[in-house]
Amino acid sequence: MVSGGLSTAQLGLMAQIAVATDDTLSALALRTGLDQSTLSRNLRTLENADLIEIAVVIAVVGVLAAIAVPNINEWSRHQRLRGAARDVGDLLVLARSDAIRTGRRQIVSARMWASI
Repeated sequence: MVSGGLSTAQLGLMAQIAVATDDTLSALALRTGLDQSTLSRNLRTLENADLIEIAVVIAVVGVLAAIAVPNINEWSRHQRLRGAARDVGDLLVLARSDAIRTGRRQIVSARMWASI
């Protein structure tokens, strides 16, 4: 983290700020166990040096998410279709097995498949 310019304390502060409902300096100092002057010094360092780096990282993550979401949706739709095709095939195999076992004709209908 030091090579990226963030200390462990500063990274922890960022995490605390991200989940905070009360983001006042005194509430943040109380939650982190730091006195307000130490907290101010760490926040000032984050503010001055790493704000641009943080913004760039957030932008890159946003772009990657924008690319990944459509691909995930397409993959999910494809998997549902494959699962439905597999279910139909399994139902046909089951009907065939029942027909062989009982010696009677078996009927497979879409209504029967939808109820499984």
